[in-house]
Amino acid sequence: MRNYFDVLGNARTWTLLRNSVSLATLTTIVTGFAGVTLAVLLAKTNLPLRTPLLIVFSMPLLFSPYLLAVGWIEILGRRGLLAQWVDVAAGEVSSTWLFGLSKPVHGGYGGNDGDRDC
Repeated sequence: MRNYFDVLGNARTWTLLRNSVSLATLTTIVTGFAGVTLAVLLAKTNLPLRTPLLIVFSMPLLFSPYLLAVGWIEILGRRGLLAQWVDVAAGEVSSTWLFGLSKPVHGGYGGNDGDRDC
């Protein structure tokens, strides 16, 4: 039981939960707005290049999330295409900002050593 009290009594746990819920809410709102807007534009109007746009926006549905994640890492990772085309520093920056955490999520909970960072 002590572990539960340690984790739930820690302010960092609640900060991480608030950040996660905020990210999920904002992502849902933005993607919902973009999806509804695109759906109305592509279904109810006569846009030029409508068929190619439908094909392009349907492509992510054909690939598994794992392949999409590996693709993003191959493009924006430390040694990805961005780093090869632009500069190694660009790969470092994109990799750190998109795929890296500044601190470990697990902050040493559950031991007798208090609230320490790993």
